[in-house]
Amino acid sequence: MNTLFDTLEGRAEVRRIRFHDLRHTCASMLLGQGVAARIVMKCSDTPR
Repeated sequence: MNTLFDTLEGRAEVRRIRFHDLRHTCASMLLGQGVAARIVMKCSDTPR
């Protein structure tokens, strides 16, 4: 997944960001929209 993300990031010519950071951004945005914390936690759980 990281290789694909790096490729797309390069093509889009955007600022470098780690794929992992997107999880935190998404969680913050969901919480800001009023999504319940329990749902955000389930959605952002790292697969094991």
